[in-house]
Amino acid sequence: MIGEVQEIPELKVIGYSVTIGVVMAFLGYAKSSNPNEQFSPQKLVITPITGALAGIVMVIWKLDYGSALVWMANTGVLTWIEFIGKAVVRRFWATTIT
Repeated sequence: MIGEVQEIPELKVIGYSVTIGVVMAFLGYAKSSNPNEQFSPQKLVITPITGALAGIVMVIWKLDYGSALVWMANTGVLTWIEFIGKAVVRRFWATTIT
């Protein structure tokens, strides 16, 4: 009913937030890409990981998407995501990295 509080299991909330985070990250990637810009496998790997972790941060600390990204930047999480994403890309797409 309207005005009723619904309890949603924590795992379901995290799943929704991860999905929203990944979608937001891909929309940002699609919006900012220049038509002349070459495809970047690094961005393709790093973007959804960033969005998924931002979704988890949103649930745990009850932040909005932008604040979650700021928190991740301030704590160094984004740096680690970039390191891991680049390592994965170098491992599987070694010939496309310059």
